[in-house]
Amino acid sequence: MIRIIKQVIFLVFLITQGSLAWPATQGTRPIQEIRIGYVPILSQLPLVVSYEDLGISNRSVKIIMTRFGSFNGLEAAMRVQAIDFASLPVITVLKMKINGIDVKIVGQCSAGGSRLVTRNKGGLKDIRGLLIGVPDLESNENLLLSLVFSPMDMRLGIEYKTIGISLGTVIEDYTGNRIDSMFMPEPFGTIIENRKIGFMAEGQKDVLTGKFLTVLTINSSFLNKNKNIVSACLESIVKACGFIEKDIKDLKAKQVSILQKKYFDYDEDIIASSLENRKGEISFTKFLPEKKEINRFSEEAVKMKILTHSVNLDDLLSLEIMKQAMEKK
Repeated sequence: MIRIIKQVIFLVFLITQGSLAWPATQGTRPIQEIRIGYVPILSQLPLVVSYEDLGISNRSVKIIMTRFGSFNGLEAAMRVQAIDFASLPVITVLKMKINGIDVKIVGQCSAGGSRLVTRNKGGLKDIRGLLIGVPDLESNENLLLSLVFSPMDMRLGIEYKTIGISLGTVIEDYTGNRIDSMFMPEPFGTIIENRKIGFMAEGQKDVLTGKFLTVLTINSSFLNKNKNIVSACLESIVKACGFIEKDIKDLKAKQVSILQKKYFDYDEDIIASSLENRKGEISFTKFLPEKKEINRFSEEAVKMKILTHSVNLDDLLSLEIMKQAMEKK
């Protein structure tokens, strides 16, 4: 009963703050539809917080939210246009573009939120010889490790190794000793710390954490035909980010930790602790990905033979709608 009351209070708060969507039209039958995919990690909270208002308060659009257990599944759905919109690792989006999948990057809704966690206390150099679990071998986490460790004379595949692991099995893989360490999105690091079976590697703050990881991606055909829906979604996401930041500051992330339960199903105390303490230097204040950051990862991906060549970013970035959404927040 207490949880239900809290959820009602949360929804009332959203309504009193003003609708995150455009005004609903009369009638009960949705006339437009958008399919949004997400994975259960904290950097994707803006998508589900936004849906709580946009999907409930607006009757002129039908929003279908689909949860995926991995970025691989999310990518596959985007490739076959089973979903229209998602937040994906930037290298995944670049590879899709190279493969002829017509998508656009329309913004970002978070930064940071991933941490390197090890079984024993130590620094980055103590990673030598370990097998590190990452969300995917094409993930920004894997590329960040290469960018940081290469200047330390620690080469991928020689001084350390990485393996892609599913979000649904990461805790089991860690506790079952199938990986020695992990560089994964929150809340997995907090879960490990809470069980007292791991430590945050020293020296990673602002080196591995707080970095640009995923981008808001949409199928180009959907964008071209439904700019009003995309505009409403981005406005909603921007305002959802503001709500999350305010909740962290004023209420120690209590409201967001309750809301995520329906979509992510993590323990509320774990989520509140992760957000309140900014684990992985997570933030929800940046909306425009920078070309230089995308190029940095692109160049490293080419070196690692994940990408065959670079991508013309002018043909990939479509940030005007996000800029307009930011002006309305």
